[in-house]
Amino acid sequence: MKYIVQNSNNPYFNMAFDEYCLENIDCEEPFFFLWQNEPTVVIGANQNAYKEVDLEYLEKNKIHLVRRFSGGGAVYHDNANLNFTFIGKFTQDKEVFEQYIGYIIDALQQMGLEDVAMTGRNDILMKGMKISGCAKRIFKDKCMVHGTLLYDVDTTILKNVLNGPKSKMKLRGTSSVSKQVANIKDYLPQLKNVSEFKQELENILSENGKDCMVLTPQQIAEVEAIGEEKYASKSWVYGKMAKSNICYESKLKCGTIEAEMVVNGDTIESVHFNGDFIGDKNVKELEPMFEGLKYNHSNLIDFFERVEPNRYFDGAMPADLTNLMLGAEVNL
Repeated sequence: MKYIVQNSNNPYFNMAFDEYCLENIDCEEPFFFLWQNEPTVVIGANQNAYKEVDLEYLEKNKIHLVRRFSGGGAVYHDNANLNFTFIGKFTQDKEVFEQYIGYIIDALQQMGLEDVAMTGRNDILMKGMKISGCAKRIFKDKCMVHGTLLYDVDTTILKNVLNGPKSKMKLRGTSSVSKQVANIKDYLPQLKNVSEFKQELENILSENGKDCMVLTPQQIAEVEAIGEEKYASKSWVYGKMAKSNICYESKLKCGTIEAEMVVNGDTIESVHFNGDFIGDKNVKELEPMFEGLKYNHSNLIDFFERVEPNRYFDGAMPADLTNLMLGAEVNL
């Protein structure tokens, strides 16, 4: 498989690199790159940073906070964490998400890891413990799948940073976080460090470096500009939270969704979705479509039946999302 050498550890550049490659690099055949960040918390495109992350802890410990442009939940990166990105053509009749994650699982098994499998909507487990979280994004006829690989991450810091007021880590009990995840290093004694792990994974995926792609200086400059102007901006990182007078939250097959709504009488003025849910399309495209919609069951379910909600919220049905927005019980 074709690959790009990506040696930056600047999280703003790295978020921009993912976006730029998805939207600008032609790919008749899929390609990948492996990359690392300085100590950083990366939140999903639809998450509320104030609820998911201990911002005071990040500031005291000089840990970056960035928002990626794909869905899913918050993750912690440091220099002993390795990340992967696959980009290729998207076709409706082929589940590219499982295909690309399968490449990672096969490579890990070749290295000697046992009992490795994809589970749930976007995790890779080894012996029942999480070693990776993944997300995806569709752009036109292309698909990007990216994720983490916990090689030797500091689980104490991981526990502390992902401990916002309503984060999943806190709800589960922070004392158990270190038991829920595993470091790959403990199971691959033949590798000395994360650099050797990265090189071995790159060799397997690329079939020993057969076809390396190189970005031009102009392309790199464009990535740097996106990183500085978009991903390093406070408006992107923290988002613009709508003032809401109605707020409901449910856990669906795609993940946790929080719907914040401003309703004037019987009419919706605005809707804002937060959460760790995943989907092919950007939910920000969906939110403006609610403006002026009557806030009742029949109008909401008719709306969701028209807009293909499973493209924004994986596996979600119109009835699920209607019940969420009306505060009714959701039966999975």
